[in-house]
Amino acid sequence: MTPLTGTYVTQHLQKLLAAAGLPRIRFHDARHSFVSWAHEAGIDIPTISKLVGHSSTRVTEQIYLHVFEQKKRDAVEKLDALYETGS
Repeated sequence: MTPLTGTYVTQHLQKLLAAAGLPRIRFHDARHSFVSWAHEAGIDIPTISKLVGHSSTRVTEQIYLHVFEQKKRDAVEKLDALYETGS
């Protein structure tokens, strides 16, 4: 079995996206999405890092992980509740 070329993967991805009626994205964008969704699903950072082949969890956390807006709102609400009960 031979490795797939980047060009082949990109072209195949674009065909699949078009057939599904989805917008064009780069394959690399899908890696960022995978990391974010895996984290959202509760998978720990070291495991995600290994799955995507990063050399360190720092790369995964600082570059690939994007926290969803709802998660940010939930965190602020929890902090707000903490401060309300503490005063």
